[in-house]
Amino acid sequence: METQAFYRSKTFWVNFLGALITIFEASEFTDLIADRYMPIVVLVVFVLNVLLRTYAGNSGPVAPLGITGRTWTGRRKFAILVPLFLALSTSIAFAQAPVIGPNDAIGFDYRDVEFAEYVVTRFEASYDSGPWNSINVPPIAIVVNGVSTYRVIPPQPTGTHTVVFRACNAVGCSTSTAPFDFAVLGAPATAPGNVRRIPR
Repeated sequence: METQAFYRSKTFWVNFLGALITIFEASEFTDLIADRYMPIVVLVVFVLNVLLRTYAGNSGPVAPLGITGRTWTGRRKFAILVPLFLALSTSIAFAQAPVIGPNDAIGFDYRDVEFAEYVVTRFEASYDSGPWNSINVPPIAIVVNGVSTYRVIPPQPTGTHTVVFRACNAVGCSTSTAPFDFAVLGAPATAPGNVRRIPR
């Protein structure tokens, strides 16, 4: 039986690309993929490993379950497993979104020296890929080593949202930040009042 060269294996290239992305992310050399999507990358690499090994023949991690590339039964199970893995990866992505409660806000950083150098007049925000709206210069929450963190209270209703920010001056506006996913938690109900005795 002829042995296939390792570089002709789809499984090899799936693992190689997954390892390459992981190395770049771990070294902070560049942001190839936003951190919130990394669980999805890991799941995709895992699923492709299972499927490629299974479809190579009647062997592989799920062969004992009867899921092989040469049987109709295996392909039916294969069609069921893929949506399940996709649903799991989607739920993980949403679960990572930080929750903004009634006492929370969103913060973004800007260097004080650049704020003065570029004469920044305002910041703008875009929620859920909508139009840009000025948020003026938000209150500063904290300053550390010449970097100010600005506090923004999102006006969005309860649910999951995305926001990007940019800085503007008299010349124009900067590029936007990376999208920030968050979930708004509604405020609790107000307390009842005027407790008193009344007739039956």
